[in-house]
Amino acid sequence: MCDQTPCKLMVEEITKCIRNESKDCWNLRVNIGDKVSKNLKIHMVWIQGKVDAVIDNADKVAVLLNDGTGSVLVTNVGISVSPEQLITKGNYCSAIGYIQKVTDIPEVHAVKVSNLSRNTVFEKMWPYEVKELRLFLLGLVAPHLKSIEDESM
Repeated sequence: MCDQTPCKLMVEEITKCIRNESKDCWNLRVNIGDKVSKNLKIHMVWIQGKVDAVIDNADKVAVLLNDGTGSVLVTNVGISVSPEQLITKGNYCSAIGYIQKVTDIPEVHAVKVSNLSRNTVFEKMWPYEVKELRLFLLGLVAPHLKSIEDESM
């Protein structure tokens, strides 16, 4: 069974995904160095990048998103984005959706697309967010949670 939480990925990682036999998810082997690796079962992905192109074919809008590691075609953009968040070439956007294919130019069918151009921090932090998630999933980092009682001491 796949985790239903969207997994933060760089585009180059999408190309390494392999379709699970059950067809409901994708498998991705992630490694840190030579010693630590884990097989992730991915149902949905969360990607971010700059819009290289907007493809508008009547009622079907798609964007070509590039995160610096590769490009991905994000489909269903017209349905999954709110009207006040118009997506244009050069915008920095996030997309959450389902992997449709991983060969040639990978394709993701979006359920949500957001224009993040209003704040450059989103773009600068993305590679670190993806890396931090990897380290967490591999068990190499863990959050330190304080209780309310710890705060009063």
